[in-house]
Amino acid sequence: MANFLDKIAGLEVIERHTRELANLDESEQREIIELYRRLRRSLVTRLRASLAVEKQSGEARFSSQKLRGTLAQLEAAISQFSVEFNKRVEGHWSKGAELSISHLEEQIAVFDETFAGAVTPINIPGILIANERKNYLVNNYQASINRWSQFTREKLADDLQAALVTQETTQETIGRMIGDWQAKEWQLRRIVRTELHNVYNTSKIPGLQSAQSQIPDLRKALLHPMDHRTAEDSTYLAELNPIIPIDEPFKYVWQPSPTSKKYYREFMAPPDRPNDRAVLVPYSARWDN
Repeated sequence: MANFLDKIAGLEVIERHTRELANLDESEQREIIELYRRLRRSLVTRLRASLAVEKQSGEARFSSQKLRGTLAQLEAAISQFSVEFNKRVEGHWSKGAELSISHLEEQIAVFDETFAGAVTPINIPGILIANERKNYLVNNYQASINRWSQFTREKLADDLQAALVTQETTQETIGRMIGDWQAKEWQLRRIVRTELHNVYNTSKIPGLQSAQSQIPDLRKALLHPMDHRTAEDSTYLAELNPIIPIDEPFKYVWQPSPTSKKYYREFMAPPDRPNDRAVLVPYSARWDN
């Protein structure tokens, strides 16, 4: 079985699917980052406007009154971002789920034709299959961004409290806030990438279950992109090459070094962790001769 993933990794269909998933990932990240930057610019404009007023009045230091006003504007900006983001979640789910089912159908057809010499007719009711997991996936996506919003709110509030204690100027405080907000972009990118892969791979599970009626020995395997971004745990799991029943979880023990702690990992579908780019692929013994 170890040769199966090597054989399919070089197929045009897998390379194309990998590009399509990466393109969707980049498109969704770009949409969210543009939204984030737009709201950030709006907040900074309002804060700088208040700074101009303070300069005219001669109030240079960050005060308790300024803290309350800045916190209110910060809260409004983050809340608006969460609302606007959540409006887009269902669209992201729909694109990821539809891409997942279409890829699964094509992979089964190509593997059948390439390795078995015949194509088994497979009809996966795509949107019905995807809808089985919709609430879970959408709620999970929204929960991730809500946790990010809460963490960002608390971190920036702590920074503002520190500015009050150290008697920073308002200009210094605004400058630091801008830097903090810019530093949060990578976290947003990670959330979008991780949740897209969660939607994509989790949607494949009911699709595989549906296809099993035509291919009784259908199982699931993992295909890991191998490049400079591939983490050591992904390389290790690729070497283990688990090929298991659709309804069973992947299980393995990851130990970064001989003296480090062991981590017991278990998951039904990738991602196994944030930024995990592994994808589920179908497996049948008849493709592995």
